[in-house]
Amino acid sequence: YPDDFPTLPRMLLWKIDLKGATCLDLGSMEGLIPVLMCRQGAKSVLATDAIDHCAEKMAALRHYYSAHFDFLRVGLMYDLAKKLREANKASFDVINLSGVLYHVFSPLMVLAGVRPLLKKNGIMIVSTNVVLDDSVSMHFNDEGRLQEESNTFWYTSIKALDYMLRYLKLAPIDCLYLP
Repeated sequence: YPDDFPTLPRMLLWKIDLKGATCLDLGSMEGLIPVLMCRQGAKSVLATDAIDHCAEKMAALRHYYSAHFDFLRVGLMYDLAKKLREANKASFDVINLSGVLYHVFSPLMVLAGVRPLLKKNGIMIVSTNVVLDDSVSMHFNDEGRLQEESNTFWYTSIKALDYMLRYLKLAPIDCLYLP
């Protein structure tokens, strides 16, 4: 991305007091969010990704930025509550679920699998691609019509995303949009 491209999850994270918080970053990819969580005073941070492709990068980030966070390969992003309980990581004050929902077959199943991991009065940052229409729908990225990336499947409408979040008892408290 260009240097002046704002990352919305990072902008939302600035608004949260992380001192002493337990944090989970799902789909950590480049490792920016776990490092920022550590720098903002989180008590513990767990970075995750589906596969080990970024394990070496996470180790380098921990070393060069003196960031103390764990990294866990979780496989497919389904049944995350069960997978993380098995790894003795049961609940979090702050969960970042950004850049994941459009890569999965069922965004609602992933949200439902993450929801039990959020502590009461916790905060979840959910960032995903959306389409602007008045429907409650998800648009399938057939033949790369919406984005060329071959593992990008779903663009939800804003109303559908709002409905899914509220269905899982997640009340939206802030919103950012970047066209």
